[in-house]
Amino acid sequence: MSFYTLEEQLGTRFSWNIFPNTSELENSLVVPISCLYTPLHKVKDLQPVPYNPLQCVNCRNIINPFSEVDFKIKTWSCPFCSQRNKFPVQYHSISPQNLPAELLQDKALIEYILPNQNLNKEKNTIHQFPTFLFVIDLCTTEKELKALKESILEVVGNLNPNCLIGLITVGKDINVYDLAFVECPKSYLFSGSKQITTDEIEDSLRIRNSYIQDKNSNFIGINKFFQPAGECEFLISEIFNDLFVEPLNKFSKHRPKRGVGNSITISLTLMKKIFENKHKAGRIMLFLSGPSTIGDGKIVNLNRNNPIRSHSQIINGKATFSKNSLTFYENLAQQAVSIGVVVDLFACSFDQCGCYELNPLISKTGGELLLSDEFDHEIFKNTFSKVFELQSDDNNNENENENENDNHFLMKNGFISTIEIGVTRELCVLGAIGNCCSISPTSSSFHPKNVIGQGKTNVWQANGINDQTTLSFYFSVLNTKKNPIPKTRIGLIQFKTRWKDSLGNIHLRVLTSPHYFSDFSQQETLNLSFDQELSAVIMSRMAVERTKKKTYSSVIKWLDKSTIKFCRKVSNFTLDKAESFKISKEFSLFPQFMFYLRRSKFVKIFGHSPDETTFYNHFLYRENTTNSILMFQPSIISYSLNSTPKPVLLEMDSIKKDNILLLDEYFVVLILIGKQIAEWIKSGYHEMEEYSYLKEIIEAPQIEADRLIKNRFLYPRYIKCDQNSSQSRFLISKTNPNTPSSQNGYQNQDLHSLTDDINFNQFIKQLIQIVVEED
Repeated sequence: MSFYTLEEQLGTRFSWNIFPNTSELENSLVVPISCLYTPLHKVKDLQPVPYNPLQCVNCRNIINPFSEVDFKIKTWSCPFCSQRNKFPVQYHSISPQNLPAELLQDKALIEYILPNQNLNKEKNTIHQFPTFLFVIDLCTTEKELKALKESILEVVGNLNPNCLIGLITVGKDINVYDLAFVECPKSYLFSGSKQITTDEIEDSLRIRNSYIQDKNSNFIGINKFFQPAGECEFLISEIFNDLFVEPLNKFSKHRPKRGVGNSITISLTLMKKIFENKHKAGRIMLFLSGPSTIGDGKIVNLNRNNPIRSHSQIINGKATFSKNSLTFYENLAQQAVSIGVVVDLFACSFDQCGCYELNPLISKTGGELLLSDEFDHEIFKNTFSKVFELQSDDNNNENENENENDNHFLMKNGFISTIEIGVTRELCVLGAIGNCCSISPTSSSFHPKNVIGQGKTNVWQANGINDQTTLSFYFSVLNTKKNPIPKTRIGLIQFKTRWKDSLGNIHLRVLTSPHYFSDFSQQETLNLSFDQELSAVIMSRMAVERTKKKTYSSVIKWLDKSTIKFCRKVSNFTLDKAESFKISKEFSLFPQFMFYLRRSKFVKIFGHSPDETTFYNHFLYRENTTNSILMFQPSIISYSLNSTPKPVLLEMDSIKKDNILLLDEYFVVLILIGKQIAEWIKSGYHEMEEYSYLKEIIEAPQIEADRLIKNRFLYPRYIKCDQNSSQSRFLISKTNPNTPSSQNGYQNQDLHSLTDDINFNQFIKQLIQIVVEED
């Protein structure tokens, strides 16, 4: 079965599908045993079962097709710890001809909908639905605020009317709106610069005893700040009508006062109180037009003469406020994780907004991060609306019939998810890299010293998760060469993902992945085991993770050394003879991926701000293999009159006057029209009936671009330009320089290839020369 088929059916891909049988062999392979896993991956014909799974009393792992069953005495043996477990009475009729779904051989992936005894099943009970708290920055322009208000009102109008809504505005002061007071807009005012504690917030808002009820059994504490969307939509519209931007003077020498830190502290206090009834699920959605300048968590002072921190200042420890702000927001992130709330950040400004410092809040809670120029831009509008995207009707399962009227409001997003991993005794867990947070372990199956990403646990939490959230997990073999694992042994890795949907149902998806072990004495076994695309993505995530503790130059050196060591392991050559170098097709693309990764924006940060780098890294950490590859090695499709659409190399020579190129770089989708075709379009030939074929060629890349944009969570920047226009630089900058770099920086001036990057052919030539040399 191909890697792509496995990913389509199970939502996971492994770097090595057959595992090395010793730790020494594993270390020599360079690329670790690892996988990308999309817990909520859309799986065709996956029908959830409406009961609790059977769990091993010893290791907590769940029964699966690899469990041995004794039909006579009605017991099953756990393949992870060999513990015998009794079947409950409801399995009394089990037999080889009457197996439950979890024991069927084609059910390595199964989903349960867990009976929730504590959930109030009364129809239209508001507490089973998510809560949304909007935090709006008023230090912006009238145009921007108007566009933002329109987007929020549109979303609120389309929400399940039972979802709870809260509203906060932030500027030099912070306003918390009382949505139960309908006579006129009423809010509680806090200073954005004064340090405040949770107790002070609770006392000021009178929510210390959140659930004291009045005579009509209505909550009169925290509930006044959160009202059902169906009841408060008109009031929010009225509040928005009275909402104005704070006075700004673009010629002023001072930045606007913006107390972001205090607004998040207040937001977390409110969400903690509304979640105290244990029916928790919700998001804090932060909309910023600039950086925090006052109070806790500020990242720059008010004086515009002092520029906001840069990469070099952060690396050299000269970013005045950055270190303290990071510590402040990391502490808030831990609070958000424990509460179970998601924190999203939509930063729309031509200046930096502090995404770098705020990132722990977003990444550890599984939130969404968007960086754009304006709230009035399609990038914000489309991406923001996709956060609230609903499931298609054919994905609604039969077990929700009692809430049939609410099925229309089933969102793609899940809440308060935990991913727990169980492994057989030959393996251990090293860690995870992605938008999640490690929590207390449930077993000792993790490595106590060797850590990749967030380690020393086997459980991770992501308060926000959707069908595109992809995490990477890393494993290691424990057996040494003194005690190699037999080839007949099957190692198992079990992923247990639990989450709550937007209707309050608790889901548990269990994937049990089997793997054989090998000493790779046969080259064919090694070849068939390796997934080079997935491995390139794994190395890219590890490289980005290294940049958090090491310099970018040292990360590039690590990539180069890893590529050299890997090629030495998997290739055949005669010592000191470059012409003898041979590498099989299963490995040949890996050096190419490393070439484009080492010159990508993930490890070469020149020209990018810390906020931009944080934004790019966020999506590398959450996307699947195909989309992640596009981020550092874009795809180009050529459309011409002489051939059908076809992929072409990422070379300058692919740009021709008689073709149209479609570039997909994930963040940017670009259509480049060749010079000759552009002239035909200006002359109107494509509108003439006798040249209908020209019109088809012109429309084809547009149709494909629309499809790419529609299916992507992040609405990419869309560019359509002619050859030799200024915007063609977006494509040219991604191509492989077709001439060697020179001392003056460039040679190929006629094609505008202004770069000092090494040519790909030179890179491969030098790589081979180093590989064949004696180590």
